[in-house]
Amino acid sequence: MITLGRLIRTAEQQKLDMMLSVLLGILLVLLYYSLSGRSKKTAIPSPSGFPLIGNLHQLSLTPHRSLCKLSKKHGPLMLLHLGRIQTVVVSSAELAHEFMRIHDLCFASRPRVKASKFLLYDGKDLAFAPYGEYWRQLKKLSITQLLSSKMVQSFARLLEREVAQLVQSISYVASDGGVFSLSEVFNWFTNALVCKAVLNSSISDEKKKLLAELIHMNSVYFVMVFAEDYFPSLRWMDVLLGLEGKLKRHHKKWDAVLDAMIEEHISSSEERGSKGISFLDVLLDVQKNDFSSEIHLTKEHVKANLLVMIAAGTDTSFAVLDWTMVELVRNPNLMRKAQEEIREIAQGEATVREEHLSKMHYLKAVIKNPFACIHRFHCCFLESAYKIAR
Repeated sequence: MITLGRLIRTAEQQKLDMMLSVLLGILLVLLYYSLSGRSKKTAIPSPSGFPLIGNLHQLSLTPHRSLCKLSKKHGPLMLLHLGRIQTVVVSSAELAHEFMRIHDLCFASRPRVKASKFLLYDGKDLAFAPYGEYWRQLKKLSITQLLSSKMVQSFARLLEREVAQLVQSISYVASDGGVFSLSEVFNWFTNALVCKAVLNSSISDEKKKLLAELIHMNSVYFVMVFAEDYFPSLRWMDVLLGLEGKLKRHHKKWDAVLDAMIEEHISSSEERGSKGISFLDVLLDVQKNDFSSEIHLTKEHVKANLLVMIAAGTDTSFAVLDWTMVELVRNPNLMRKAQEEIREIAQGEATVREEHLSKMHYLKAVIKNPFACIHRFHCCFLESAYKIAR
């Protein structure tokens, strides 16, 4: 028989269970609102997009202007969904300082794009290699060997000679009132300078033309839209459309040119009995003799970094000179201010020497106009109360 006392205890137990259930429900609701409120507080502003493509449709043929327009609406820090790829866009100096100086290790790597994978031997170069032991050792090698003060000083006369020839050619054409293209002059100058620094030799006009075409196509492929970059599972579309095949054929052209450069350089160095006087000499010497290094350079490593030196050294230097001059021509006041600083510091001398450059602060500001660079990041907390998860 069920006694009255047992019934009372059962009723009390049910009442206690009900109270605990209600209390647990209240706690869960409070926890939900607490977490949702916190996520809203720390969530990065993001424009609304479409399913699958995200915000891709909001980027026009001039993406820098599209990003500027979006940042004015959503703030200096915003999150874009470019297909399956999440991209954080920074549009203020304060946040850029926080990203690039305070949390620089979190954003040290560049994204692995399809073009770098095929053209740069799967990220074996310094520019696109992911942050890690290989990248650190390669950077150390570049600083201590390739870009040491001794190496830089060895190219000082080369730079002075090339600059003198550049100024002389411009003066010769201008003296007769002739018209010339500064873009072509700058392209010739940077290509000649980089090739002599990297190879310690001049190259034929035919090879200059071939290199110019290859470097131009590099720029085309690095800005080309590949399905795999935004939707990794859709690589088959790049294959079907023939884009991956074009990349492979372009890489084969580069590979043949680089192999020929290395073989010719080794042969000419043996004939001259000289070594260690160019970037390529240093790379080959490390590959052959440096057994103390924590990384082992293969021929692909040498070719990847040689390609970057020639292509990036020519293209970026040319772009800086070309577009800096464009902006100065468009803004006569800025041009006049830069000219006044140069004349004041050089004090009527025919050439600008190294010691003059350290005093030309305005000219440095003109040349060092900030360059946007996309980085790949790990999980990171910013002082501005945002959390960016990989």
